[in-house]
Amino acid sequence: MGVTILSIIVLILGILSIMSPLVTGAAVATLVGALLVAARITRVLWAAKAETFGRGALEFLLGGVTAFAGVLTLARPLVGLASLTIQMADITFE
Repeated sequence: MGVTILSIIVLILGILSIMSPLVTGAAVATLVGALLVAARITRVLWAAKAETFGRGALEFLLGGVTAFAGVLTLARPLVGLASLTIQMADITFE
């Protein structure tokens, strides 16, 4: 019974996402931004456990760049969506 209800909900959400691709893309860009912010936290924790100062400093700096990208994507999801689209096109048509 629960699987059937979940299947119907997913089906309805899929139809709605096909009907409004801009809203779906903005939602995906927001999710990617949130994941980038979460990745920043893990990079900083990794930097604290690094064996050498150089590797720790590099991880800390990469965490800052990741956080900047995540916050920018969260602040302007349509710009993030355009960036993700360009990156996907670059990967696809390489």
